[in-house]
Amino acid sequence: MEYDLQNMANQLTHLNVIYQNQTDQIINQPGRRFEDVKFSPSNNFIALADYGLNQIVLLNFTYLKRSSSLCIVDCRIITSDTLCQPHGLDFIDDMAIVVANRAGNTIEVYQVPSVSCHQVPTQSITYPAASTVTIKGDRCLVCSNSNHTVSEFLIDQKGQLLVPRGILIPDGLNIPDGVAISSSGHRIAVSDHATHRVLIFDKSGKPVGTLSGSELSYPHGLCFSLDQKKIYVADAGEQTLKIFESENGEWIGPQETVKDDIKVIHDHPFALGRISPEEGGGKGLGIDRTGRLLVVTCEYQPIRWYRIRPNRSPFSSYVGFSNN
Repeated sequence: MEYDLQNMANQLTHLNVIYQNQTDQIINQPGRRFEDVKFSPSNNFIALADYGLNQIVLLNFTYLKRSSSLCIVDCRIITSDTLCQPHGLDFIDDMAIVVANRAGNTIEVYQVPSVSCHQVPTQSITYPAASTVTIKGDRCLVCSNSNHTVSEFLIDQKGQLLVPRGILIPDGLNIPDGVAISSSGHRIAVSDHATHRVLIFDKSGKPVGTLSGSELSYPHGLCFSLDQKKIYVADAGEQTLKIFESENGEWIGPQETVKDDIKVIHDHPFALGRISPEEGGGKGLGIDRTGRLLVVTCEYQPIRWYRIRPNRSPFSSYVGFSNN
């Protein structure tokens, strides 16, 4: 089932965004290509991995309850001599970010600045084709596009350092492009680009389920809902956002039915990026800490912002989220 961009009453509603201090011009600068997006623990910042311009973009935002709008207050850019096609990132805390630096073959830690600045990473670990990263508590998972594995790191909260713990998922993957950990930490989802599937693992890395189907082409960014009963998947080869559902949030066994298939990429930007069947669609996908704000990125389309509607009657009122 495909919904029009302006009529998503069943799942998503388009969110009005106010840009201050010319932040829209900075975000939409030609050449940008946001491959990943994450929200800070305080829910005050959004971090974007800019693969195209080799930068990390940080947006300071607030939610305006009266107008039900999102306000982008300022934009901060991190540049570095070592950043080369950053493809994934996540926050350690509100002070530090881990970056999967794909072409640089490193995992790097950067400080969250108060203004745009040029940095030297506080930590850099050699890691071949680091494609994506996710953090839950003191646990950090990183995917390799070339080794087709997922490795685990321990976060030293005091020193904001990554301590290698070895390979968590050694086989069964073919170009992992996205990874997410459920809110309870007992499920791990990995988007497997070349097999057109999302693979589900338990916290020890044991496979427990798969998500597939004819609607799923090249899964990229993905997120669990807060209740763990939905998985949202951005598809790099399609114009739509896929939503899978599990009644009990366990995700056991194969699932070949997409619950909702929502169009989030317009025809023109999709056509511009359609250099191959693997490109043109959604890339980065992030859900805020309240579970009510969803962000989708695409190379030739401005960032799309949505509210996730609660599971209730479509005629009931929506209670706005807060980042305070």
